Amino acid sequence: MQMLVFMLWINRKELLSKIKRRKSSCKTPIFFPLNSNYMVTKIIEEIKTFTEEICIKRTLKTIYAICLCTIEIHHIVCPSCGVVGEFIFWGYYTRMFVWEDILEEIRIQRIFCKSCRVTHSILLSCMVPYSRFSLSIHIRIVQCKDDQELFDTWYTIGCISFDRVRNIRSQYFKHWKERLTVLKIVFDERLVFRVFKGYGRQFMQIHATINSLV
Repeated sequence: MQMLVFMLWINRKELLSKIKRRKSSCKTPIFFPLNSNYMVTKIIEEIKTFTEEICIKRTLKTIYAICLCTIEIHHIVCPSCGVVGEFIFWGYYTRMFVWEDILEEIRIQRIFCKSCRVTHSILLSCMVPYSRFSLSIHIRIVQCKDDQELFDTWYTIGCISFDRVRNIRSQYFKHWKERLTVLKIVFDERLVFRVFKGYGRQFMQIHATINSLV
């Protein structure tokens, strides 16, 4: 244990000395990426149609991979600083998602803005930030009119507890029902567009994290 602590201390000392030498040789200071939670959401309707036409199995992992191949990050406006053309791909993190009643592990791609040095996560329009359940599941739950219909919906979904179903419905009435009423937003194909336009976030997104639709 003492040797391990000593080695860590030596490595830290060497790292600090390297940074100090680099600072002295550079005219500009060294900046490290900020650990931010900004998001960029991609509409996937055309991606879903594409997978149907070429008979690819429509798993969320497949759709997400195709989306990454088609998205042009150099044309995306940075939600943080408003600059275009400064994004680069910057690693990923894994999340579990339930989409069409199937539990899948997805690698969420990060992009990094070289202008403001802020990282962003690329999500799809079928994803709800900070939730493992897809947007369609959220909509099915919040449209239930009574407890019996809520129970029947929970029974058909799978991969979700009934307590979680009730929690989603409670969050809807607490955070979103009045907002939809104010802007007269209905549950149709324009739902995502109108919610982003009115509130700058995904439907059923609880945290007020910056989220930009592309």
